[in-house]
Amino acid sequence: MHKVYTLFLSIAFVLLWSSGWVGSKFGLDYSGPFTFLTIRYLLVVIILSLIVAFLSTAKQLSIISRQEFSEHALVGVLSHGVYLSASIAAMSYGVTAGMVAFIAAMQPILTTLCSGITGEKTEGASRLQWVGMLLGALAVYVTLASDVALDGFLSLPYLLLFVSVAGISIATLLDRRVTLRRSKRGLKPGHLIQVLWIHSLSALLFFACAGFFLEGFKATWNLEYVLTLAYMAGVVSIISYGLMYLLLRRTTAINVSSLIYLTPPSTMLLAWPILGETVTLGGMIGLLIGAVAVVLVLMNGKFLGAEKSAAT
Repeated sequence: MHKVYTLFLSIAFVLLWSSGWVGSKFGLDYSGPFTFLTIRYLLVVIILSLIVAFLSTAKQLSIISRQEFSEHALVGVLSHGVYLSASIAAMSYGVTAGMVAFIAAMQPILTTLCSGITGEKTEGASRLQWVGMLLGALAVYVTLASDVALDGFLSLPYLLLFVSVAGISIATLLDRRVTLRRSKRGLKPGHLIQVLWIHSLSALLFFACAGFFLEGFKATWNLEYVLTLAYMAGVVSIISYGLMYLLLRRTTAINVSSLIYLTPPSTMLLAWPILGETVTLGGMIGLLIGAVAVVLVLMNGKFLGAEKSAAT
């Protein structure tokens, strides 16, 4: 039952995470990236605040120390603030949703290289997992090689994307470290909604400052923009991020990060009918290589049975 549940969470995470890139690209037609993110996360914080208030009344929240609150706030700034603002800013310069997703797929490599900071022995990658990680990097290269010249990676939009990858990778490892530290003390992880509220609140402050000083919160309001914001706030920001952190409590950071390799092809397929972005031959080849990469990482990492090792 645990294995089926983990598999279901993984599939849902990949699909919802992928749809976020498409929704973000769509929302940029009506406002700047920081304005879009500020309004989106204002809705997120309002929704989560209501849920947290209810859970507090029902006495279902966890006790979080000041240190953990600060760490969760930092994770929120990195995983939501830096990751999304840099990625969506790159989109505003004309980078396609599929391309953004593929560069973001370099996260597993960086996460694996830095996984030792969590202090968990099971986080280390085996040789077979490293083969999978390198194949994933090859998938990214094959996809991009036919569309972007070498000097294109030195331009501002692509530099922003590499900043976003660094942000989400560090955030993943920091969150995993907090979970492991509580586990060693015999404590359960903080309530997921409570943690997401801290993440979203810190991200909102980050976005609001940037949106005010850089864009003046200018937006073109219409029904399409409102519906996009509602979907991005409720489904992507709350549900998909919640799934990611829920998976991090059931398995290792390497295994969860490797799922990112599946989001680029999913994003490309979604962006094709919705945004009219073409699926290139390089993209299809990259899709196949990326799928093999994920299989190698997850099979050797015993993804579906990793709950026990992750908690020890």
